[in-house]
Amino acid sequence: RVLKSDGALVLLTSNRASPLLGAADRLPHTLRLSIKRRGAGVDERDVYPTRYLANTPARLQEVTVAAGFEPIAVEFVATAHRYGARVPGAASALRALERMLPTTRRSTIVAAYRPVPVRNV
Repeated sequence: RVLKSDGALVLLTSNRASPLLGAADRLPHTLRLSIKRRGAGVDERDVYPTRYLANTPARLQEVTVAAGFEPIAVEFVATAHRYGARVPGAASALRALERMLPTTRRSTIVAAYRPVPVRNV
């Protein structure tokens, strides 16, 4: 066990339930890299191929419960505008687009979990 019994697991992950990230996942890596470089000014060495395993609200809930955790807080944050920061009008458009989405479809999940207390029987 790596986490203290009274500790918390805090995570930040992309939300695959976001239609923006779902579309981005279908783009070739080189195109995603180009978008991140031009729009957000991200250096190539900071962009790595995505591997979506537990990046939807439902799947994240499933794997954390299976691992013995219960949620303390799960928030959905609109962060896609960062990828348009250096392109005139792009950040505003992405921000507006994400605001129209249901909360659980925003681009980033920020969550905190705690171990489920062990019940002595």
